Amino acid sequence: MDTARTAPKVCNGHSEQKNIENSSYHHHQSGSCCQGKGHHFHVRRVAPDRTGQKNALWYCLIITVLMMAVEIIAGYRTGSLMLLSDGLHMLSHAVSLAVSLLAVLFTTRKPTDELPFGWYRMEIVAALLNGILLLPLAGWIIYESFERMMHPDIIRTEEMIFVAILGLIVNLITAGILHRTGVEDLNTRSAYLHMLGDLFSSVAIIAGGVVMLYTGWMFIDPLLSTLVAVLVLKWSWALMRDSIRILLEGKPKSISSERIRHALKNKLPEIQNIHDLRIWEITSQYLCCTLHVVFKDMLLSEVADRKSYIRNLLQSEFNISHVVIEVESGQALLEEIVT
Repeated sequence: MDTARTAPKVCNGHSEQKNIENSSYHHHQSGSCCQGKGHHFHVRRVAPDRTGQKNALWYCLIITVLMMAVEIIAGYRTGSLMLLSDGLHMLSHAVSLAVSLLAVLFTTRKPTDELPFGWYRMEIVAALLNGILLLPLAGWIIYESFERMMHPDIIRTEEMIFVAILGLIVNLITAGILHRTGVEDLNTRSAYLHMLGDLFSSVAIIAGGVVMLYTGWMFIDPLLSTLVAVLVLKWSWALMRDSIRILLEGKPKSISSERIRHALKNKLPEIQNIHDLRIWEITSQYLCCTLHVVFKDMLLSEVADRKSYIRNLLQSEFNISHVVIEVESGQALLEEIVT
């Protein structure tokens, strides 16, 4: 069993290079380097730089808390359920940003013997908590919306529209900060989805306020509040679904086991079979893989070269960072079956 946490570049010992016919393996070797008589690997660091992500979350958290306080106070003053619900939504978003920031800080810790993969899973736990946090909030908004439909209240629409415009500007700024930082990982994407929900809420509040201002239709306030809550529920479910899949170590949707088998057999025709192929995620964009590879009989040095090539191929073409390979001999398996 061979283990590699990162996908290194292959650098062959100059005395062990073998001619491999009908294989693209030797083309890969042309750019390799060596050190002494053994194999020297250039290890690419798996963990991305979190500085930009951490700063973006700090900025968004401060801006969101300030705007949240303004909306909650204004919601009570104007009597607008939409404004109050959006303020509470921003409260949940502030909590999600804080949890996301905490998760980023945890992931910068180095791995230990007890935690060989470090604290990367904290990002997924944070994303799951964010999704769960949205559920009671959306339920409360829907309940209050039905109450308002049965007993409409007078709403000070001018103040409501003004505060909603401020909220829209804040949401645009924070969404831009998060989008510029990148939303590939599930944790940042959860915070980004929260912000998109706030952005939609602000637009809905402004539109509803204008309608109420010119028509006096106060039922627009609870109606739009319900629509926002339904949208929040949809995003919350998607976030929890993806988080649970990663925590259960399910196969990522973006990768195909058959594509991996085809790529390896196409590049290395000496592979007779690939079985027990397992692919999972430690966190978003940190893929792991274990596989058993059956080769035709060859020298041990040749096997080592091909294992290094497999690691590099899985990293470059499939972005798999942690690879565990067990090599088997086709002749040995045949003799085992016969006996």
